[in-house]
Amino acid sequence: MTERAWRQSIASRLARPHQPLSSHLVSSQRVVFGAVEGIYNLAMLQFLAGFTLGNVVGMYLAQNYDVPNIAKKIDAFKKDVEAKKKPPE
Repeated sequence: MTERAWRQSIASRLARPHQPLSSHLVSSQRVVFGAVEGIYNLAMLQFLAGFTLGNVVGMYLAQNYDVPNIAKKIDAFKKDVEAKKKPPE
């Protein structure tokens, strides 16, 4: 392909509206690309569903049960450990 033909093909592609990537692939490549895209979409859906469910359950538990404040528990544990340390001799 000559440089002129290459430039014309690039210019014609830029002048056309956007086409999906799968339209430029052969049929066997479309199948693989579609499967990868489907797996990606499924993984994203699974992540979002788990994240949302975890947040909803966490909010319900925090509002309806006496859930301890872990930050305060950790601070109390650190103070207890520091108090039990031997002083330097």
